[in-house]
Amino acid sequence: MGAMHAGSSTDRRLQSDTLKKAHWVMRVDSEERILPILNTTAITSYPERYEINTTTKGGMNIFIRPIKPEDGRLVVDLFRSLSRQSLWFRFLSTVKELSPEMMLRLTQIDHEQNAGLVALESTKQGEGKLLGICHVFRQSCPRWAEFSVVVGDPWQGKGVGARFLECCVGIAKERGIESLSGLVTAQNTNMLALAAKFGATIRRIPESNEYEVRIDVRALH
Repeated sequence: MGAMHAGSSTDRRLQSDTLKKAHWVMRVDSEERILPILNTTAITSYPERYEINTTTKGGMNIFIRPIKPEDGRLVVDLFRSLSRQSLWFRFLSTVKELSPEMMLRLTQIDHEQNAGLVALESTKQGEGKLLGICHVFRQSCPRWAEFSVVVGDPWQGKGVGARFLECCVGIAKERGIESLSGLVTAQNTNMLALAAKFGATIRRIPESNEYEVRIDVRALH
């Protein structure tokens, strides 16, 4: 069974628009690694309207909200919990450690231009473990965007990825985005099946082991 992950071609670039425009400083974490912290004045206001409490088809109670700059530690913990297969499905390459550039891309979001959401366990005490992350990154044509989804191995196949994709489609509709695309490996059968449920066009990339998944947002109700 494949994992619920989709990547994006943009992830392969070392620099993103967010990184290029950021005003950032560095700090050293508890393991003596240097991590970037973006000046919060460079980040747009937190969009509370994307916060939802929901139950997945697998019966999990989860809380989905926009990602925050201070979620960096949770993101690192999730990354380190992923299997080699899950890392390959998400990043489409062998990734051993999140680089400062990738950390910025995942956690420092211009919420007016792009979107980043996290799913967390919903507990009586509040937010629990980080279960997964999804992103929507607008492309040069404002009507097109790339999406990516990653769900931690223990929670795959329980409906978290489906909830994420529903959120991505909802955000796209709200912002006038007509098409969402992502890259999925041929082995990632779960993600390909999920995309098909959203009416996606699935095209094999020539001389590659990847498929381009494209969702026509306008056709979804």
